[in-house]
Amino acid sequence: MKQDSGMQSACAIHATRAFRLDTDRYATAASLEDEAAAEGMRVLVLRLRRGEIIYDATPATELRMGDILALGGQRQYLLAFEGRIGSELDDALLLDIPVESASVIVTKAGADGSSIGEMAQQDYARGVFLTRLMRGQQQIPITAVTQIQRGDVLSLIGNPARLDAVAAEIGYRERSTLVTNMLTFGLGIAVGCLIGLPAFFIGGVKLALSTSVGTLLAGLLFGWLHSRRPWLVGHIPEPSRMFLVNFGLAGFVAITGLHAGPSFISGLLEVGLALFVAGVICTCVPPTIGVLFGRYILKMNPVLLLGAVSGAQTMTAAMVAVQDRAKSQAPVLGFTVPYALGNVILTTFGTVIVLLMS
Repeated sequence: MKQDSGMQSACAIHATRAFRLDTDRYATAASLEDEAAAEGMRVLVLRLRRGEIIYDATPATELRMGDILALGGQRQYLLAFEGRIGSELDDALLLDIPVESASVIVTKAGADGSSIGEMAQQDYARGVFLTRLMRGQQQIPITAVTQIQRGDVLSLIGNPARLDAVAAEIGYRERSTLVTNMLTFGLGIAVGCLIGLPAFFIGGVKLALSTSVGTLLAGLLFGWLHSRRPWLVGHIPEPSRMFLVNFGLAGFVAITGLHAGPSFISGLLEVGLALFVAGVICTCVPPTIGVLFGRYILKMNPVLLLGAVSGAQTMTAAMVAVQDRAKSQAPVLGFTVPYALGNVILTTFGTVIVLLMS
């Protein structure tokens, strides 16, 4: 279900449920949890009630028949254990466990390359569950063998103290906020302009990256810094980021039309239909050749290939259209480098063509 629709699914993947232990099959909490782990399931004994007293559970906690256990894990795993433990009870006081959600950015070298299954077995991760794994705006499937990389963003739920312990072990806990860090925003623009403004001349031809390419490179730099040192680069909320993307795209299309419209009409009146036909050929043939070459010769992934071709054409609108069609942010991985090179070649060879025609 799409989250941007204003609706959320009523089906919660992770749950905490109370069961009466009607068997002496499990001597300790660890024996129950180990049996679940052997079957590829993560089920944890979070708390237990014995008589009127409620205890926080650890793997070494002794279990007795008649105990009421608060089990945490994925709902499907809890259902699988219901027949092995006993009947389910509605014990609101036992299940009143404080939990919260947190986003943790993986920055520690020790966590880089570890699998989700390995991290789940660590003591600091007890009572913490992973709900989503994001890598470069892409949601990664969660399996026991999925490897964590530096820069990944883990969405976790669990006890607040446990969440802080996980963050201390693997990276940095990013506090949720709706405030845009204007220092990061302004500094990124300033750095981008400083990168793009310098120019040099070769034979009277001016070569420069331009402020648009400089800002793009600054964005890549700040994004990389945020994945490595998130405390140095301020947070920009997702709504603000989407506004900037959409506003920038609309402004780009509008300015391009305002600049190209008058010259196109005057050129069409002066040269005739040949100008229009030549424009169609120059616009359609190179991307077509690029797509065919990349797909059948280089064997590139189609999504990355279309992003790269959009970048080579310096067409942000085309990249956004590919993203919408693919329902993924992956095309931007192929877009960035060709876009930077395309802008340099566009500004350089535009001047070269004018010089050759003069």
